[in-house]
Amino acid sequence: KRSTTVLPQTLCHLLVLLPILNNMFQYPRAVRALARSSLKGNSRLIAVRGLASIDAYEDYGKHVFTGSVADSYLKKHGQSGDILKDPSWTKNHSDVVAAAVLDWAVDNGANTYCHWFQPMASSGVRHGQSGQVQNMMMKFDRDTNDVVFDFKGKDLVKGETDGSSYPNGGLRGTHCAGGYLVVDTSSPIFLRGDTIFVPSAFVSYYGHALDEKTPLLRANAAINTGEGR
Repeated sequence: KRSTTVLPQTLCHLLVLLPILNNMFQYPRAVRALARSSLKGNSRLIAVRGLASIDAYEDYGKHVFTGSVADSYLKKHGQSGDILKDPSWTKNHSDVVAAAVLDWAVDNGANTYCHWFQPMASSGVRHGQSGQVQNMMMKFDRDTNDVVFDFKGKDLVKGETDGSSYPNGGLRGTHCAGGYLVVDTSSPIFLRGDTIFVPSAFVSYYGHALDEKTPLLRANAAINTGEGR
């Protein structure tokens, strides 16, 4: 007797799809239409259903503190993501935002934050490079002698570092050689590895730009002011 082989149902479906998949680059619209119709009709065409899947992108944006990510964490502290649209949050809601950022950081395995800036270049050096002032989001509890998480609004919105070497050394006296970092509210906070990056502007004791971003932000502000006249 002649032996027969029964192909699995899924393999049969794939064999049916081969001519379509072979021409998918020639007829991309037809493939997309077929995928949509198969989803609406609860089709068994598994391969086509896979073409329309967005599962591979479900983690997109989870490491940026904006949109739905920021909104979900801020709501735990009585606010919403809308407060980030107004730069005045640095004065009115900094502690709330810091608490939400800390929760988000801990949930993603981060314990360090840094004010991240692009220092002014000197004689063609450091173009495209970035500077970071990193600190742990922790403190020692003097009562229990334990290490606990600690991150306040004052830590988030500003920082300080040595600014005497920008754009080159010896330009400022010791008493005004500090460099001051201020959060840039036009750029979202983001996560990389175990560190939260806070995009920042970097200025001197007298407000002179020590980075590449501050002149750009000031130019944008001047244009907005001019347009409003």
